[in-house]
Amino acid sequence: MENYQTGPSDIVNKLSSQYIDCTEEYKNAVSTLYKEELVQYSEFTLLDSISAFEIMDEKMDSGLNYMSKDLDLSKDLSALEVIATMDGILRDECDWHKGTPMSESLFTNLLLLKVCRAPLKSLREHSCFSDCPDTALLNSVIFPYIVATIKCCDLVRREYLSGKLYDEEDTSASSYQISLLETFPAEEADKLLVNSIACLDGSLQKYTEETRTYADHIRLRLNIRLLLLRVYQRLEFDIMEHGFSDIYPLLKELLQSHEEYAASIMDTVYEKYWDFSIQAQLPATAPPRRIPRLSFSEVVLFLEEFCSDGMLLSKVRFIDTPISLFHYFLEFSKLDRLPEAYIRSSLQSIVMNGDLVCERDTPQSFFIKLLFNFYGNSLNLNFLSSSAFYSSITLPLAQSLQDTVLRLANSVIDILRLCSHNPCRQRRNAINILTDFDFRHYDSLLVEKQLSIEAPDVASRVGSFLSSFALHLQLSLMEFILVSGFEQELFLLSQADIYFSYLRDLYVSHYRLVKTLRSTFNLYDSASSYLSFLEHEYSTLISFAEGYLKMTCLLITINAIPKKTLRNEDEFQKSQFLTHFRPFLQLRSLPPLSLSVLKENSKPCVEDVLIKEAKEHFNAAKKNFLLVAKQFSSVLKDESVVDLYNNRLKKHISCCIANVLTLDLYSQNRDLKIIIEHKYDPGMYNISIKK
Repeated sequence: MENYQTGPSDIVNKLSSQYIDCTEEYKNAVSTLYKEELVQYSEFTLLDSISAFEIMDEKMDSGLNYMSKDLDLSKDLSALEVIATMDGILRDECDWHKGTPMSESLFTNLLLLKVCRAPLKSLREHSCFSDCPDTALLNSVIFPYIVATIKCCDLVRREYLSGKLYDEEDTSASSYQISLLETFPAEEADKLLVNSIACLDGSLQKYTEETRTYADHIRLRLNIRLLLLRVYQRLEFDIMEHGFSDIYPLLKELLQSHEEYAASIMDTVYEKYWDFSIQAQLPATAPPRRIPRLSFSEVVLFLEEFCSDGMLLSKVRFIDTPISLFHYFLEFSKLDRLPEAYIRSSLQSIVMNGDLVCERDTPQSFFIKLLFNFYGNSLNLNFLSSSAFYSSITLPLAQSLQDTVLRLANSVIDILRLCSHNPCRQRRNAINILTDFDFRHYDSLLVEKQLSIEAPDVASRVGSFLSSFALHLQLSLMEFILVSGFEQELFLLSQADIYFSYLRDLYVSHYRLVKTLRSTFNLYDSASSYLSFLEHEYSTLISFAEGYLKMTCLLITINAIPKKTLRNEDEFQKSQFLTHFRPFLQLRSLPPLSLSVLKENSKPCVEDVLIKEAKEHFNAAKKNFLLVAKQFSSVLKDESVVDLYNNRLKKHISCCIANVLTLDLYSQNRDLKIIIEHKYDPGMYNISIKK
């Protein structure tokens, strides 16, 4: 072994292995990379990154040979520079909300970074920019604006630190050990902005016509920032609602102002007051993330959506029944686009205030009211709140009944909470709590059986009121998991027949449950009851899913959708087809998923029959969706909930119309090529003819 020489510059032969000096080749390869870039490659793996760091070239890390940019504050900013700087900071803030780390967004502004690093004393004394006089725009306008911006970001970041939001899904919550003025009260930031606006208004008489115009545009930006700060503080419902509604009309004016005054000098202020390599000097850093920056028009669009979602959020306080609140959350989770992260956490914070629901009820009382709404006045459930009833039964049964009600109540609260999460987390959490409902259903059956022994008079009136409601919640959760999985494209198109077959069977199970409840409790006289609405809704959804099943079978028949053939049950159970159905396989309340049942549901048929049946089901669903929407508005009086529900039904109806029209065209000319789109409803596909 001692005869072998080793080293980076030697060629060593050992058992046909060779060590070759490739230092020069590495150096030449690295020299082709752009500055501040780790590796320019579309597929960059962990192994690639380790190899890259081992090269140790100065261009491999943006932190090497970093030259800090000097910030000259001896001269005040012009009015145009102030306007452009405020717009640049707002753009950085929205970039952060959209996922860009602070090191590549907010902290690239050197003025903002200087305020973040300033001692608290200098903040209170307004001496961060001490080189300029107090009357300078830098101190009278930019400083309050920056402080309020940082405070807004601090309030949002607290949602991530408290676990209401998750930075791996929405944005990066890391502040790189830099202060976001956590100890600086939001009230003081509010006061700074108010004083800045007052100072601006008090000086108008000194301005020329041109500078007065600039002052108006500066005031516009200060007003928007003040309203945003008050919205983020969540002080009161009225303040939040007025904040969202007041910001919205100002945004078009802001965009027009930016294009007219600020856009032309943005490059100049970026050159003077921004350093886009700043992350090189931060104590914790990472390779840059290639997230496209927002244009200013996209910034305005983001804020408009934020305000629209906020105005939708503010309507929660007008919801006065638990069943309406429950529907509000379900519909909120099915919006066309993902509501802004802070809106979702606000919904959770406002409605789930500590152990309260809607700041009115405990989970148990909320759940009991929910049962009243579900079954209607025909079913007397007052005994659940009667201490005399609990004292009339044995202590073990009383304890079991109370525990079951509490567990079901907490499970309902879990559903409400997950509706305010990111869609991926919504689905994961829904899967996690699905088995809980299986246990709640089983526990309810045991309690109801014991109740029939000890209190037969009560049991004869209420029957399976708990277990049936638990099963209703479980089926609703399963539908949510399936539809959200299809919306997130977790199911392959080759699985579409399995998906719609199972979804149809799920709707059938839910329909039978509701119909049985109406029959058991003799609720047919109440045409406007919630159970009556559910019966009509699920009857319509069965037609909707059946139409999709027939249409999918047609698409497979004409090879518009690929189909993998499974030969036997064993192969089916082991296949990837079941990957996204696994959460349902162990549920005791539902039959297992089997290949034979699915084959029966989606057995091959001639094209003409499939087209005819699909059109019939879609036409029936379209007609009945209109009736269901009308009935829903008569059962649930809350306008905000009705609007959300109707918007979802409109998407279903649009899909039905598009599918029927396409099937009509295809039936007339079989040479036409059918394509699959997600044009109307993200949770369902629709078909059209390729032009």
